[in-house]
Amino acid sequence: MRRLFCALAVVILGCADVSAQESNGNSFYTLNFSFYHSEGKLEGEYYSFNHLGLDLEKNWGRKKFGLSGWSLGYRKEDLDKKHFGHFLNFGVFRKFGVWSGFYVKPGIKIEWGLPSDRLDHAVFHEDGSYSYVYVLRNSNLPSEINRGFFFWPVIDLKVGKAVSMFVFEAGLRGGYPQVVVEKYRFQEGDFQFEIDKNRVVIPSGVVTIGVKF
Repeated sequence: MRRLFCALAVVILGCADVSAQESNGNSFYTLNFSFYHSEGKLEGEYYSFNHLGLDLEKNWGRKKFGLSGWSLGYRKEDLDKKHFGHFLNFGVFRKFGVWSGFYVKPGIKIEWGLPSDRLDHAVFHEDGSYSYVYVLRNSNLPSEINRGFFFWPVIDLKVGKAVSMFVFEAGLRGGYPQVVVEKYRFQEGDFQFEIDKNRVVIPSGVVTIGVKF
């Protein structure tokens, strides 16, 4: 999954097609409302949750540095938790037309926020050992004492179409956090501890409705 997202990003960002929306040379903004659904399995535990997003997007009339625009947004992860799962993000994207007014839009973002504990869990094994799995909080901002926040890169790929003043998009989103697995076990009377850190892709489906202005 990780290689697929990377390959799509490289191939599409390297394309030289010009978007139908770029051809008129006019810049515009869109205000986008997005619904996400994440579902999968992480270290033996299934997860499934929804999240919402609100983004302000700037679309340049002509590409700059090979890009079509930038976005600044807010995402609420895991709607059941009101004190956690708040994120801010900034990203850039590239549009290119495909057929009948449709376009493909890959993008790359950096996201910062306070994650929920939806992906954190313990796994107990038959031999009495157990593992504790959690997403690494790698940012000490705004608190230098408690690293409860994190930065992570995000790649998304959408297909969309503008109809009058409205924009409709659907696609996939992949967050790329670092996951920590702490392993605890007793062996020959001794307590043993191991720790592994790996980056994983957390995939999500996304549907977006936007208004141009």
